[in-house]
Formats: sequence, structure tokens, C-alpha cells
Amino acid sequence: MGRRSRILFLSFTIVALVVTLILVAGCGTEESADLDPTKIAEYNKPGTVLVETVWTADVSFPELAIDYDALETAFINAVRDGTVSPDATTEEIATVLITELATFPELYLYATTEDRVTTMEASVYGSGFIVSDDGYVVTNAHIVKKSDEALAATMAEENAGELLQEDLAKFEEELGIDLPAEYEDYFLAAAADIYATYYTVSSPASDTSMYMVSVGDESISDAIPAEVVEVGDPMDIQEETGKDVAVLKVNKTNLPTVAMGDDKELMDGDQVLALGYPGTATFDYVLDINAELSPTLTQGTVSAKKTVSGGWEVIQSDAYTTNGSSGSPLLNMKGEAIGVNTFGAGDVNESTGEFEASPGFNFAIPATVINEFLNQANVEPAIGSLTDTYREAIDLYMDKHYSAAKEKFQEIHDANSDFPYVQDYIEQSSAKVSAGEDVSTFPAWIIIVIIVAGVILTGVIVLVVILVTRKGGKKGGTPPGAPVAATAVPAAAPSAPAPEAGPPAAETGGDAATTEMPKPEAPATEDSGAADAGGARFCSKCGNELDPGSAFCSKCGRQVNG
Repeated sequence: MGRRSRILFLSFTIVALVVTLILVAGCGTEESADLDPTKIAEYNKPGTVLVETVWTADVSFPELAIDYDALETAFINAVRDGTVSPDATTEEIATVLITELATFPELYLYATTEDRVTTMEASVYGSGFIVSDDGYVVTNAHIVKKSDEALAATMAEENAGELLQEDLAKFEEELGIDLPAEYEDYFLAAAADIYATYYTVSSPASDTSMYMVSVGDESISDAIPAEVVEVGDPMDIQEETGKDVAVLKVNKTNLPTVAMGDDKELMDGDQVLALGYPGTATFDYVLDINAELSPTLTQGTVSAKKTVSGGWEVIQSDAYTTNGSSGSPLLNMKGEAIGVNTFGAGDVNESTGEFEASPGFNFAIPATVINEFLNQANVEPAIGSLTDTYREAIDLYMDKHYSAAKEKFQEIHDANSDFPYVQDYIEQSSAKVSAGEDVSTFPAWIIIVIIVAGVILTGVIVLVVILVTRKGGKKGGTPPGAPVAATAVPAAAPSAPAPEAGPPAAETGGDAATTEMPKPEAPATEDSGAADAGGARFCSKCGNELDPGSAFCSKCGRQVNG
């Protein structure tokens, strides 16, 4: 292979390698690159679900009474210190007593020894995410498991309202008064504290259900019964390690899923997303309860990894979460769940006694711990085939390939008509196509075929050029006027110098190179030899004197014409 051929072949090889690397690198970049938060939300909304547990239990709590002796003592003290006039009218005395009772109800209300027993119901809801298309769900343990003390507090909180109103009406009747509205809250809060202290529960039972949102034409699906297959200890059980994770199982297939990720490489400063159903943004009274439910997306930064009392780590971030967010996925920027949002830091308000979260201090149990529970349940988390198709459809839709997206969404709908958001996207895609907003697209495999065909065609052209170049060089021989031919004769002349009588015979025809070189059409391997005036012949290649009648040069072997 000549120098030119080698250069062309090397060029072709480099082009082919570059194109191949571009294709491979392009595919790899698509897999590993961070995603836009909007796309992450759309990928994972179908697999992010609501989880609810309903408890029933027999609850015992005391009857409440007013300590009239203590109230009378307070009135006497008020008269002695001049706060109340000894000559006060009955109406004025009643006003003083009502004000004292309503302002400091905790001093005058007490629990009697007489108990009331009734069956009560309470519910707790939070978020969760599906990790396998055959129905395994991850959530927090405190959504599905309660200690008796925690359940009593939940029962008191959820049912106290009705009981307190009954008590308020009873005391107003006893006193013959109607408490002003501004005092009712004081009274109700004091009674609630007493109930929370004395509430006891027995024979608790619970039922856990999962709900998917935006299913078909419905805002929310019917309750899907869920079995608790693995559960840790809620963080509110102080004596336990508090690995607040639960794995549920629902009897469904072809479900949407959320991909599990790896928290080991997570670093401070990494961006994260929380996707769930916080109560304030899901069931707030100002929102239309008949409108379509949708999970809330918040974005934040990993602040640190902190070690809890059990000796394992949690992820701290400032991605905002609150009540209802518990059990929701904490996602990295590839859309993978690297934790389950669990609790927030805060302090108890001394005035109200209520826990107040501190914004920016939210904690998630990492995927490493979640995987412990999944392994115990023999669950292998994986993205379902319909979820893969759904993500392809989302990509097409966001790239305005509405017709192609509609086909993908329809394919999912045919396999599972209850797959969340699919019906909405089919309708939206149809509307976009009708509005003339669709952008046509080629399947990816066609684009790859075109690129590969272009590379092959380029290679063929290069090879043809190489062959033509080599063939032309063989047929043409040494072109007339080339320097090598012009110096061939003088190089051999010293062994047989030309006679002084005249110039060499070769010069009589003019230019030695044009008269002595073979014609272009003569074969490159044949040579008649160069002759001097005396009739001696010389090899035009090496200058050796040729033997008379010889057809080949005895020195270089070149063929010559006799």
C-alpha cells in the first residue's frame, strides 16, 4: 500500500471511530445527565401515592367537672385585693367568675373518677411511592404503626372536638351563661389537654389503604387495600432505634414505579427534590376539594448527613416538607429515590404547647436503610415496563411530538386503563395535534441507520479513490520530463564517454528526457535502454551497461527491449 493509500485509509478509520464515539457518548450522556425538575416530576407523579391508615379502638376517658370551691376562693381573693368591689352586683360577680374560668380553665377543670367508654375511629395519612410494578410500596412506619400512647393522642386529637363541644354546652348550662367566643378557645384547649392526659385505648385495629391520583376520569382512585409486610419503629417511639420505614403490598400489577437510587455518593450541596402530598397543599380549605389532586414538588439542597441515636445516618436537606409529606420520595436530579422523607426539626411553642417545625431542617431516611427492609421482604425494586413506556411518552410530549406521544400513552392505557395521568395526556395530545402543534419525528433507529449508512458510503468512496489512484500509477509509468529520466543517462556515461567528434546521438532529437524515456502507453516494466553514440546500451534505471542482445539488466533485473 502506497503512502497516499495509507493516508486515505487512516483518514477513513479515524472518521469511523469518531462517529462511533459520538453515538456511544450521546447515548451515555442521555442516561447519566441530570434531568430538568419538571421532567423528574412528570416521570414520578404516577408512582407517588397517598397512604392512609384507619384505626378503631375502645377509648376510655374521664368525665370533666368544674372545681367550684377553687373558683369561689379565687373570687374571695379578688375582693380582698380590691380587684372586685364587695358591693358588686350579681351580674358583675358572674362576669368576674366567667372571666376567671375562661381565662384559666386549667385551674378549675378536673377529671372525675367516672369514666366514659366508647369506640372511636382515627385516621392518619401520608405519602408513599411504588418501587415495583407488582405492587410493593415504600412509606413511613409511623403512618401504619402506632404505640398505644401515640394512638391515644391521635384519638384525642381527632375526636376531642365533638366531645369538647358537648362539655362546653354542659358547663354553660350549669352556669347559666353563654361564654363569649374569645373565651371558648381557652376552655376547649384546657379540656383537650385533660383528655389527652387521661385517654386510654384498648383493642386497637387498623386498615391501611393506598390511593392513586388522576386515574381515568377520577381525581383519586378508590381505596386499594394494602398489607404491611415489613415495618420498622416509628420515630415517636423514643426507646426504639426509629428506622421509620414500612413496606406495603397491594394486589395490583402493571403499576407505575419510582426508580430507587444510591445515596452513598450523595454530597453536601447536591440538589434534591421532594414529591409528596403535604396536607397544607393537598387538603387546605381554600382549595377546591373536587379539583384534581396532584403531588407537590419542592426543591432544595443537601445540607448534611447526620447520625441519629440508633447509630445510622439520615439525610438533612432544605427541600420543604410538612405533615402529609411523610413517606414521600426524596429524589436526586436523575429522578431516583435516594431517601424517604420522614421528619422535620423544630421546637414546642411554650404558649400553645404545639410543635412548630423549623423551615429548612428536614430529614429523610436514606435508600441504604430502605433497601434493608426491601431485602427482608425479598423485594427487588425495578422500573416497570409501562413506566419505561410512560417516560418515553413524556419525552415525546415535551419535545412536541404529540402524535407519537399519544400512541405511547394509548399503548399504556390499553395495558392498564388505571395508570395515573395517562387519560389526561391522551386528551391533551389529541388537542395539540388538532391545533396543528405536532412536530413530526423519526424513530431513533432510523436516525442511527442513516448515520451508519453515511459512514459506510464514505468508506466506499475512499476505497474507490484508493483503487483508482493505484491503477492510474501503474498504467502511466514514469511521466515524460521527470527528473529521474533526465539524469539516468549521464549517471552511466563515465564508463563509456562519448567521442569528441560530436554530441551523443540521443541529443540529435532535442530533449534527452523526451526522446529516451518510454512513451506513456508502454508497459512500466519494459525498457529499450539508453544508447550512446557508439551503440552501447545502458539501463535507464541503474545506468549499468547492458550486454548485447540481453533482455534484462544484469545488475537490477529490469526488463529491456532488445
